Amino acid sequence: MQLDAKDWVFSLRFAPDESVLAGACDKRIVLWNPATGRKIREIRGHESIVSSLVFLPDNRRIASASLDKTLRMWDSHSGTKLWEQRHPEGCNYVACSPDGKYVASSGLDKIIRIWRAEDGKLVREIKGLPDIACVLAFSKNSRYLLSLCKSGVYKWDIDNGKKVQTILAAHDKNITTGAISSSGNWVAVGVVSGNAIFDNISKWLVKAPGRIETWDLRSGEKLQEFFGVNTNIISAMSFSPDDKNIISGSWDNTVSLWNTNE
Repeated sequence: MQLDAKDWVFSLRFAPDESVLAGACDKRIVLWNPATGRKIREIRGHESIVSSLVFLPDNRRIASASLDKTLRMWDSHSGTKLWEQRHPEGCNYVACSPDGKYVASSGLDKIIRIWRAEDGKLVREIKGLPDIACVLAFSKNSRYLLSLCKSGVYKWDIDNGKKVQTILAAHDKNITTGAISSSGNWVAVGVVSGNAIFDNISKWLVKAPGRIETWDLRSGEKLQEFFGVNTNIISAMSFSPDDKNIISGSWDNTVSLWNTNE
């Protein structure tokens, strides 16, 4: 099955019950039925690229981050905007806590903001990031937030905004994307060695072979490394629900499946 997005796709997310697939297609959010491929509706309103989106646990609300400097919450059933908040610069990623109480957004100003999902009230700002966070993920207990930057992976306490742990300091490499395992015990990151160039939404402009590393979030130790397949950077990845596999997408136009048990 192939879905017609009619534009570049910057983010894809399933609803928690897998009944709907949402895609960030340029300035639009497009909803499809993943079983049939039928388009359900389009949500419009952003004035620039929708760089990231996420479903909330209720299967209904969608939060979207955009380079138009806004974070917006939508009712996916009606397409109605529920609330909107602004970043001083572009907003490039959004994540939702497992308990559904908070959404976190990263901005091009290198600040992570925690918002109350119900009404968009600002709860906290997390400062001190060395560079732009390209991926955010909450811990299973919704107490901690992981930020994946090109320089490393960092763990933050959302109650006080302080850094708890540097899980990975990328001294000789750059992180291009990442994912947290379903169990919350591991992180997988796409990395590239040497110097690299980013544009203003943390996308790569150079061609360089990418590889995957997995790290234990509890001990901070590297577990595995997968390489030798991709000729360009790894731009997206996700763990399978049972954590036995990692699926990755690359700018070399390939999608790869990796077995984490090997």
